[in-house]
Amino acid sequence: MDSLRRKTYSFKLVIPWFVIFILFFMGPTLAGFYFAFTNWNLTDANFVGLANFKEIFSNPSMSGAFTNTFFFMIVTVVVKVTVAMLLAILVNQKLKTQNFLRGAFFFPVLMTFVATGVIFKALLHPETGFINTMLSTIGLESLAMGWLIDPDIVMLSIAGIDIWKGLGFNMVIFLAGLQSISKEYYEAAEIDGASAWQRFRNITFPLLTPILHANIILTVIQGMKVFDLVLVTTGGGPGYSSVVINTFVFDAFSMGRYGLAVSGELLLFIIIVLFTIILRIFLGKRERRYGF
Repeated sequence: MDSLRRKTYSFKLVIPWFVIFILFFMGPTLAGFYFAFTNWNLTDANFVGLANFKEIFSNPSMSGAFTNTFFFMIVTVVVKVTVAMLLAILVNQKLKTQNFLRGAFFFPVLMTFVATGVIFKALLHPETGFINTMLSTIGLESLAMGWLIDPDIVMLSIAGIDIWKGLGFNMVIFLAGLQSISKEYYEAAEIDGASAWQRFRNITFPLLTPILHANIILTVIQGMKVFDLVLVTTGGGPGYSSVVINTFVFDAFSMGRYGLAVSGELLLFIIIVLFTIILRIFLGKRERRYGF
């Protein structure tokens, strides 16, 4: 009887949070699946089938949005994961500046995307920005560019800002993985005369494999959801050169075409889920290869 009472009491504690989860997460999510197939504009929500999705794929800006989103995702994943691993190995060494370096690399993570975008929009201004001014001052005028107004490099510039902003987060995840590796492995390898590269290849990298895969998946999801930086720095311009899926959704919401906007979000959700499943299957095979 006492055991039954304890279970009932525990269940009662969960009920409020379960209700909140249903009302503010599951409810809107399921409603979104319905409204994606309507012409919802607050006054009407007539079922239109796949009309919203047809309009999305026929929209001239959407081909660029898909291209830019995937390009941004690939660049940020490759650079973040690679550089973050190297930084984690660096700050895991016994250095006098170890704590300072950890704090310095992690500090940008604490800033909001909006604040980061505003700061870099000023720094990368083609005429008055600090970057171009500094390059001109030291005689490197040829390297001064229209970082956020040149269609050829605008997505690279935004990706660079995101890498600076989020690199510390990926570094901390790798650092936690490095500190969980027993030092006995390294001591045994040193006794056997293994070089630093051999220790990394045969000990560090294999044991970091689950952390590496988690970092890749998290960065892929974040890259596909990019929005704040693009909106603050370029608004999707010049033209459609930096438009991404989420800025298209934002524009649809701004025009009061909520059904079209929800369709865009549903499409993005499906793409992220598919990417995550494919990555998990592929990376899972690699983990089993290392015995995880």
